[in-house]
Amino acid sequence: MKPDFKVATTVVASLTVLGVAARYLARQIPLPPPNRLGAETSEFLRRGAHEIVDWYPYGQEAFSLARRTGKPVFMVVGAPWSRFGRQMDSDVFGHPSTGRYLSRSFVCVRVDGIEHPEWLSAFLPLSRNGLGFVPGFQAWILDPGGHLVDYLGRTQPSPSIDRSLFLESIGETRRHFEDAESRVGTLPQLAQGQLNDIAAIRAPHDRLIPDFSSYAGTLASSYNTTYGGFPERGIQTLQPMAWQFLSLAGRQDVAVASLEPMLLSPMVDWVDGGFFRQSEAVNLRTIDFDKVATQEAEMAYTLALMSAQRHDPLYDRIGKATFDCLNGELLQDGLVEACVIGDEGANGRSRHSSLSPAFVRQNFGDLKDWAQDNLGLRAGDNPQMVPYLVSRKSLDPKLDQVVNILRRTNRVEVRLAGPGRIDVNGHVAACMLRAASLWNDPMRLREAQALVERLDQFRFGDKVYPSRAAMTTQDEYLGDPLAYADAQLADFLTSGRAVSLENGLSVLRAALKQYAGPVLGEYDVRLRPAGDNGPVNTSVPEVIDIARESCTAQVIRLCQSYGRLLEPSPEGVRLETEAAASMNLFASLLGNLGPDVASYYVASASVMDDGHAFCVGPNAVQQAIELSRRAPYRLVAPALGPVRTDLQRRPAGVYIVRNRKVTGPMSVADAVNALPVALDVGATTGSGFNLP
Repeated sequence: MKPDFKVATTVVASLTVLGVAARYLARQIPLPPPNRLGAETSEFLRRGAHEIVDWYPYGQEAFSLARRTGKPVFMVVGAPWSRFGRQMDSDVFGHPSTGRYLSRSFVCVRVDGIEHPEWLSAFLPLSRNGLGFVPGFQAWILDPGGHLVDYLGRTQPSPSIDRSLFLESIGETRRHFEDAESRVGTLPQLAQGQLNDIAAIRAPHDRLIPDFSSYAGTLASSYNTTYGGFPERGIQTLQPMAWQFLSLAGRQDVAVASLEPMLLSPMVDWVDGGFFRQSEAVNLRTIDFDKVATQEAEMAYTLALMSAQRHDPLYDRIGKATFDCLNGELLQDGLVEACVIGDEGANGRSRHSSLSPAFVRQNFGDLKDWAQDNLGLRAGDNPQMVPYLVSRKSLDPKLDQVVNILRRTNRVEVRLAGPGRIDVNGHVAACMLRAASLWNDPMRLREAQALVERLDQFRFGDKVYPSRAAMTTQDEYLGDPLAYADAQLADFLTSGRAVSLENGLSVLRAALKQYAGPVLGEYDVRLRPAGDNGPVNTSVPEVIDIARESCTAQVIRLCQSYGRLLEPSPEGVRLETEAAASMNLFASLLGNLGPDVASYYVASASVMDDGHAFCVGPNAVQQAIELSRRAPYRLVAPALGPVRTDLQRRPAGVYIVRNRKVTGPMSVADAVNALPVALDVGATTGSGFNLP
């Protein structure tokens, strides 16, 4: 049962229009003295340091105060890459009347979703989807005991936020809290919703397999046939995992139809490479200028996968430029930062990425007319003046000339946030390795391998630390060890280095033990530390993709891949059992959640169609890489080190494994014919899946 979310549906839709003048005047007022966030280092916390709101960082002090005073907790979980979060700071939290009301009525807690990604998915793990959440800015109201009472969402995009309506809304949440407090012995409705989600996950299941055909149909019916993408509440976001699923399931037609309009839109950054995170209009003409590193990496890999089938120069060019953005614009001190912070002004234009009509006239010379016609640089049609490819015909040498002019121009520097994090760098490195291998690009492959080598600074035995700035604490987020294990797996598959596989397996093995939930197949996204007095019932699985593949999907994919590599050993069989159990646990729960759970279906597809291959002999690594380019959705590995030791004694060649039956040896060409490109995930459900 889904709880009744009145505030989200009636309040946030009305957060509109304060006006440009108010923002301008606010910038002229001297900043107040810093509050207790003044000593914090994270970008999102520092942004609140000069607000009147009496903010606390997440910790025991805040929740102890709530219990002592009986005040509800106003807990904001945000990230620097959220434009809506920046609007809330400038239009709402930065105003004295708002700050005084919040400080008087709540204990106000601010959490950086980059430093603590576990909080981005800790509340309402199943029923949150479609309720107006902005992933990078979530506002939750809790009672002093840490139970959910209410939340503030967002039902539609808007250029600014109405502060008075926000105050009315937050006042309503306070009344909800007081009403809940008056009902002694009864949980608040939202707290019950949290428990309902947990109970649904842990309830006995019939071991159903996911309904892949139905999910593909859901995606096919929900994309916008004119502008592409999968818009929700008027907002377009990148959905790389949805495009991967459609491609591997044999729905290339839908994948291309829903992706290609976005490639021919201002969502693509033709100057610095990569993609802007989202558009606040379905027609892709109101861009948020943030970039999220994990999303960029998944887009690069997605384009490499699709180009492996289509051999498409547009996909190749944008994919490689996205790779280079990660290894260039986002790279600092050898590691990838979590995001580029958007720099939109009051007129919606970026000081870094938008061009003025005068700039076009003065700098492009004979290329001016071509740029206006082919890169959409006419202000009447493109108010943000972000260059974009009008059509495939615009992909010609003149594009390179224009891009080179822009790159030589002195522009405002971008701002980065989230330095040196293992969950970011591990995930990025894994995607970069796989993409470079598919492109058969030795230079980019070396660059990705160099990033993988730097990840060992985060590892201590079978544990990993979350960041270079937090080397004294063990991981508290499941995504940290999974990202490391993923990067080591990708390194082994593209280089044959057995030590990488062994290091990744060691970390994965420890993480599965540490984060295991109370039922088989459940792995909780966070650990509740001893003595933690914060929100209760928040050790839950992560199933929604928030700017990256979900942790549940990673568990399924990594257990399946490592398990297959270690077959027929007991540990290999056990890992495959874990993968199947996690898949079965959520099979009947995620079908109606749309593209935001696509990574679960991608990972589960590899469980259902288990056709994979091993290469044996002196050329095993080269053969494995060649075959993986021609069968990009299949696991293809060299039989080296601990991998399939039973096959290593056989004659050289390729061996295909299906349902644990080995066929071979054969040539790479014969293996390609024996392994269909698309995975056979079928169209039936309910028959059950036998755990290995």
